[in-house]
Amino acid sequence: VSHEKFKAHFNFNNSIGEGPRKCIVERFAMVEIKFALAKILINYKFSLDYKMTPVPLEFAFSKIILTPKSGIFVNFKKMD
Repeated sequence: VSHEKFKAHFNFNNSIGEGPRKCIVERFAMVEIKFALAKILINYKFSLDYKMTPVPLEFAFSKIILTPKSGIFVNFKKMD
């Protein structure tokens, strides 16, 4: 038997899959995450925590995505 026949596909151990035959559970999970985020955005008020977050922000330019060096801290307050 040739070695080529047993080469592992790059997605061999991925239970979710890839392409059109992707596992439907992944889509369901994404809908659940979006629903939970929407509920949080509807029911809570957000404000910047000025005691913990340095102003002005200093950014880390060495990464691909521009991110604050020390993070951004947010307060959550439940709306009535």
